[in-house]
Amino acid sequence: MKLTLGIVERFRQRKAAYQTVFRGPLGGDVLADLAKFCCGFETTAGLNAHDMALNEGKRLVWIRIMKHLNFTPEELAVHYDATLRIPD
Repeated sequence: MKLTLGIVERFRQRKAAYQTVFRGPLGGDVLADLAKFCCGFETTAGLNAHDMALNEGKRLVWIRIMKHLNFTPEELAVHYDATLRIPD
């Protein structure tokens, strides 16, 4: 994928929005709660396939938040174009 300034700027703005929300005064509290709820630091394996699928869906939300907080805008642009093709 060719990174254009427009694509990188879009991810720069999105990253800034995530940082505003999650790096703010209460962001740590919210992230701690989401880490538990979204299986951020544990296996998603459950007693049955339904539980595992549900937990994996939650975990994908956690991973998306972490990527937006920790990846550069350029890394985000390459990652989402190459692997997920997630629209805005």
